[in-house]
Amino acid sequence: MHWIDWNKLVLDNNGRCYYCGRKRRRLVKEHRIPLARGGTNDESNIVPACTPCNSRKGTLTDTEFIEVLQRAGIRKRGN
Repeated sequence: MHWIDWNKLVLDNNGRCYYCGRKRRRLVKEHRIPLARGGTNDESNIVPACTPCNSRKGTLTDTEFIEVLQRAGIRKRGN
């Protein structure tokens, strides 16, 4: 497992959830491509996410989940 600079990831995302874009006090480490689908623990595969998005995403990839959020009107296209 590679070392991840979590604080930098959160700051780079302005303290917002990578998926819904909401500013949250507590963010968790989320795999863009789930481990169950071949993802890794590399920093390039980790993003900050709020607990609701983390729970809702399940084994979807980041691209698949963003499409779900866009269809639901939770995330605008291009964001």
